[in-house]
Amino acid sequence: MVNFEEVLQKRKAELSAHLDNSVFIDYAGMKTLIDESVTRSNEIDNPAGQASGPHNEDNGVEAQNVMPQETDFFEAWNLELQKVKVAIERNLDGKKYCSMPCGPMLVTCSTGQMSRDHADALFAAIELNREGFRKIIKKYDKHHEDRPPAQIARLATFDLVMAGTMDRIEDLAMFDNRARGSKSQKSKVFGLFLLVAVIVTVTLASMQATTVQVAFATGLIASFLTAWGNAANDICNSVGTAVGCKALTLFQAVMWGAVFEVIGALTMGPYVSKSITKGIIITSDYESTPEMYAFGMVCVLFGTGS
Repeated sequence: MVNFEEVLQKRKAELSAHLDNSVFIDYAGMKTLIDESVTRSNEIDNPAGQASGPHNEDNGVEAQNVMPQETDFFEAWNLELQKVKVAIERNLDGKKYCSMPCGPMLVTCSTGQMSRDHADALFAAIELNREGFRKIIKKYDKHHEDRPPAQIARLATFDLVMAGTMDRIEDLAMFDNRARGSKSQKSKVFGLFLLVAVIVTVTLASMQATTVQVAFATGLIASFLTAWGNAANDICNSVGTAVGCKALTLFQAVMWGAVFEVIGALTMGPYVSKSITKGIIITSDYESTPEMYAFGMVCVLFGTGS
């Protein structure tokens, strides 16, 4: 059987680069409290110098004394939980998150950012603490089988107390620069886009492309930008779970979404176009100048994709 104290010490060492020991449960101290509560309970059940037979007076004394020592343990459990919560929130000092309603939108800002590594360390600490508190209350129930089990209620208390803290950590981690892409990643994407643009330009110039062919080529680039933006917005319900469980990265999800957005536009686009052209765009006005119509569509694509 795995010893939780050993696991706790090992995880503390692994997370020491981001967190100090104050954010973890005092597991040994809580175990000592359980042992003390068991000792006190035994002393109450079998007081020194008294017969072991049932006495009404003794039973009355026992009923009066069990509750205070039980309450002492749960008070210590609550205090330990609050200590851990305060220590974790201390790691958020100087990293503020603010929001301001602006019509239907919510304007957010941040005076500090939390790295994803630091956020993951805090989440790992909370998960480890939850397991520690669970084992402590399970051990307490095991030594006090004559009382109602408290594990489910105490875990619900832990989740309730930590819910707000976990939300704050997630809010702050959203502003991590690396979550939005490092400078090197952005440079690579920009370089790739520039390379494609140069290749397309050289190809069109060498083949002496017509105006419509130029519009078609640039329209493909603009349509991909539009698909990228739509993918980031439209596929969130489809891939949110996959990204959340880390089966896909955010970049992979948006990339695949963009690909299928393009496929959908090529296969189902004419049906959408028929709806748009009814009363919105009169195509007959551009029969003599199809190039104008083509470049108008390219401008629309660049506008929606930018």
